[in-house]
Amino acid sequence: MAIKLSTDDKAFKPLKHFTLTTCSLAGELLLVHGKQHLVLRVPVPDDIADLGKSVESALAAYTKERTALKKKWTPTAWHWVQNGARAHRL
Repeated sequence: MAIKLSTDDKAFKPLKHFTLTTCSLAGELLLVHGKQHLVLRVPVPDDIADLGKSVESALAAYTKERTALKKKWTPTAWHWVQNGARAHRL
């Protein structure tokens, strides 16, 4: 069974900015946002027909969490920098 999620649909439009990289050991799809340097984890449902709902809820959570992260860390050119972190030279 093939599942198609159109990035023309409003709910899946943000997927245009992600690249599917791999699966986690827990069986989640791992997608990377190249510009924002963040990872989206999408749980794969038992019934593959529910993948659209799973992706939609993962994208909604991503948006909410990214907003909270932006308030906490204030990215510079989408690089997440902690000013108090020590740099360890190798």
